[in-house]
Amino acid sequence: MKNIKIIFTDLDGTILPYNRFISVTDLETFNLLKQTDIIKVIATGRTLNSLKSVIGLDFPIDYAIFSSGSGIINWQTQEIITYYSFPQSKLKKITQILFNLDQNFLIYDLIPHNHYFQYYQSSVILPDFQRYLSINQQFSRPFQSHNLNQDATQLLTMLDSLDQFNYLNDLLEKLGIKILRATSPIDNQTIWMEFFNPEVSKGNAANFLCQKLAIDPLYSLGIGNDFNDLDLLNFTYYSYVVDNAPLELKKLYQTTASIDHNGFSQIMRTFIR
Repeated sequence: MKNIKIIFTDLDGTILPYNRFISVTDLETFNLLKQTDIIKVIATGRTLNSLKSVIGLDFPIDYAIFSSGSGIINWQTQEIITYYSFPQSKLKKITQILFNLDQNFLIYDLIPHNHYFQYYQSSVILPDFQRYLSINQQFSRPFQSHNLNQDATQLLTMLDSLDQFNYLNDLLEKLGIKILRATSPIDNQTIWMEFFNPEVSKGNAANFLCQKLAIDPLYSLGIGNDFNDLDLLNFTYYSYVVDNAPLELKKLYQTTASIDHNGFSQIMRTFIR
């Protein structure tokens, strides 16, 4: 632990409570880390635009992995150093299946404009979907089938049961795409099912950075709180979840304090004293 060279932390639910701010304690910890040689990385499911709406350009990190690994940015220079897109051929196949199943979905534009999206509202009214559209109304536009003739960053559908997720996962995984499960940061209950380029994951992005910076993963640490952090936590050598994480994850990884009790700082300050 004393030889950690790079840390990766999730954002929402790990260091950023919904509708609140990163705590003074955790912010102080980031500033303490700034005085070390440790590389600091935020790994989030948020788009780059959404990430910039909650942390400033002067936030003391070195890199950010955004859109669940679809892109990586050097936070100091604001240069996007790599990104992935979702090919239109698979986009068409998935949307047709979701249409046939009467599932709502969102299709996000290419990076760095992937905070803009198309939406399809099915006959099933899902409150979390409605709230998401209301919050992001300025970036949304109704789905138009002719727009499938271009690549995207990702697709997202929202589900109200794990059975629905498992059914769709079994149906779609044979298409050779990356499927991620996440818990809605809006109601902390609805299941978000996200579809990406098969190369996309927080873990692959973390590996890319370690290779770029010539850091052996043996000296890496990760901390998260949800199912979309699994790839990251399976990559980092030291891996933790905060106490507010689902029980399934707490059975897999070491647990630190909850987000409300600065679990991030509890771990980080053990090796920066």
